[in-house]
Amino acid sequence: MRPSDERVKQLAERVWVYRHRWERLEPAVGMVLTEGGWIAVDGGNSPRHGAAVREAMRAIDPAPVRWVVNTHRHFDHVFGNQAFDAPVVAGARCRRRFVANLDDDWGPGRALDWLKATIFQYNDQLSEADFPELELVPPSLAFEGALTLHDPAITVEVFPLDGVHRHDGIG
Repeated sequence: MRPSDERVKQLAERVWVYRHRWERLEPAVGMVLTEGGWIAVDGGNSPRHGAAVREAMRAIDPAPVRWVVNTHRHFDHVFGNQAFDAPVVAGARCRRRFVANLDDDWGPGRALDWLKATIFQYNDQLSEADFPELELVPPSLAFEGALTLHDPAITVEVFPLDGVHRHDGIG
């Protein structure tokens, strides 16, 4: 099925990208269709962004999301995790830093205040409306070194990319 969202671009037989909108601090989100369902490569910057990506996936194939793979823990890659209702996978350093943020600025009742103090004041394209019922979903599966996600149709390998963008990054 052809995706209805013009931001979706097919890269290979089972691989798409939901293209970025930098003015809204929305990174590109990878979409990989396996035999068992979707893999989202990053969750997006907000529940609304994540939901738009999830809807684009459903327009292609109604399969469930099997995993969300967080490439690192910057807010624009993880604040949309909740939209996928799936386990979140990340490198061990990413998970440790994410969980530490939950005890700090991203804790219950504090994440929206953090956004107001650090993001909204510098970017007028985002607002509280993009973060309805924000619930931060940390990685539930963390790994050291490399991880291979096996599926009969496709194999996905994730591995550390230390220092390329962040010291907790994977690719």
